Amino acid sequence: MGGKTPGPHGQNDQAPNTGQGILARTSLTTPGPSGPAPVVGSTGQGSAAPQLLSVPFDIYLIDLQIIAEEIEAYEVSVWRRTQTQHRKVRKVVETVKSGQTQKTIDASVARVNEIWKPAGIVFRLNELTTKEVEFESKTVSEAGFLALVTTLKLPKSGLSMMFVRNFEAPHLGGMAVDDLGAGIVTYLANPTQGNTLAHELGHLLGLPDLKHVANSVQNRYNLMYEAMAAGYDLTPDQVKTALDRAKRKLH
Repeated sequence: MGGKTPGPHGQNDQAPNTGQGILARTSLTTPGPSGPAPVVGSTGQGSAAPQLLSVPFDIYLIDLQIIAEEIEAYEVSVWRRTQTQHRKVRKVVETVKSGQTQKTIDASVARVNEIWKPAGIVFRLNELTTKEVEFESKTVSEAGFLALVTTLKLPKSGLSMMFVRNFEAPHLGGMAVDDLGAGIVTYLANPTQGNTLAHELGHLLGLPDLKHVANSVQNRYNLMYEAMAAGYDLTPDQVKTALDRAKRKLH
């Protein structure tokens, strides 16, 4: 693309150093943090059953409209003569759809809540919107993700997740930036797509990636592990951080 950073047409935002993550392993174990789920408030009946904290978030299905500039000829009348003029026009030459449907999104959200419910959090889909965005590439890069956030004017105070057909690196299923309140997920088969979404929502609740630690089984099976073999567990500290962050988001 002539050295341009792929992104919404006409934008060349530079990407800061941000965290990224993916989950791809399908576990045979029950998803969720080790140990009992935390109690968030009282049930009013003295029951030990936890009351889940409902966290709303929005999903944007992004259809990329690939734009090309062409020279178009047209006729104009000058006195009694007809002259051919030329002008530059921008046309949509291809639309790269997100590949998502209501069914695939519902399945991913259900998977997210299967993973997060033991932590006392349930994510509630507030709004599902399809957006057509002029773009310079069929694949969204990290810089393209940041440009999409700007183009869509996503609120930093909320939680927004964008779904695109292709994200930059094949080994990454998405990324999210807590300070922006936004993340992105590429097209994946379920349950991997739901796992990835659960991981990225963790970033939006203040949880960083866990780095690789040799011979660390605890890290290896944590939801926020950075590698392809990441699992579903959350430590008590991670649960506390996520709950605190979620409560601040709600106020």
